Amino acid sequence: MKKFLVFYPQGLVKEFYKYKKSRKGKSAFKIRLYCLVIYYIFKNLRIKGEISLRLCRDFTGKDQEIKENLKFFLEQKLGLDLKDRIFFDKLSPESNAHKYACLMRMDTKDKMNTYINITQEEFEKWLIR
Repeated sequence: MKKFLVFYPQGLVKEFYKYKKSRKGKSAFKIRLYCLVIYYIFKNLRIKGEISLRLCRDFTGKDQEIKENLKFFLEQKLGLDLKDRIFFDKLSPESNAHKYACLMRMDTKDKMNTYINITQEEFEKWLIR
């Protein structure tokens, strides 16, 4: 049985999270979730040292906010060395990221062993006021 992480809009209305129910607050919330997923992936991989990231430009105009969040999570919390090596690009359809996303979409029975379990509590410790 698949488990999905759901954030209810009521939490935003009651200001349960740090982000307001507004256009700007909603995008900041999405960016924070996006960066948290990247954080937990790297935490699970246990990579050390210097890294560079090439990210798909999913949030147009939010590159600086994503960089700030990733610097906090990856440099300060995991001790990785980014040195401003976060790049935003349109990834080619032949990239490994696109191939893996396609495999994930086809995996309707959770048979891939590469998934990372992230609980709602793990997300919320970075989101709640």
